[in-house]
Amino acid sequence: MKELTLGKGEFYIVDIDAKADPTPPVLDENDDRDYETEINAIVAELNRLPACEANHQRLTLHLCLDCYGEWIEKPTG
Repeated sequence: MKELTLGKGEFYIVDIDAKADPTPPVLDENDDRDYETEINAIVAELNRLPACEANHQRLTLHLCLDCYGEWIEKPTG
């Protein structure tokens, strides 16, 4: 880990704001799936997650110039 000094212009601050897909599911009235059971299972699963993981996360990265250059080329690894 490299020590970063404020005011020297030697790092980037990267803010990541991740949100779950907000669009409602597409329901097909001709489909014989049990949507109520599926939705209840999803809600139960979300209730088990910590609130910050359920649908929204924020993350701030402080990256030195070299690390930023590598990260911006392949931000997902």
